[in-house]
Amino acid sequence: MWQDLGRGRPELNVVNLSHEYVAAVIYGSPTLDVRDINVDSVNLSDGTGSAVAAAMYHIKQGYDENNDGRDDLKLDYRIADLKSSANKLFTSSTFRLTGRLKDEKGARPIHGERAVAVVQ
Repeated sequence: MWQDLGRGRPELNVVNLSHEYVAAVIYGSPTLDVRDINVDSVNLSDGTGSAVAAAMYHIKQGYDENNDGRDDLKLDYRIADLKSSANKLFTSSTFRLTGRLKDEKGARPIHGERAVAVVQ
């Protein structure tokens, strides 16, 4: 089971530590085609420890989480990986995603953050 930190509704921006995964969604935009992202480079951290790599991801043509006509990318991160990399996972936090675009796009960095509530 996973909770989502990518959707806009605040009640979904909850990280439940009793679950195995937390999900992050990167929305495609006029300036970002999610297929240009080097998925292996996209890491998640709460800013207090090392960033961790996604355990799995979902990207395919037509996956449009926010219904804006552009494809989106969903990444699932293991809660245990976050805990073991010294992330403190306080009761409220900001989760940060960092990554890079693929080489043919100049390997430009990408980043984003989302305020989340962390519950036991």
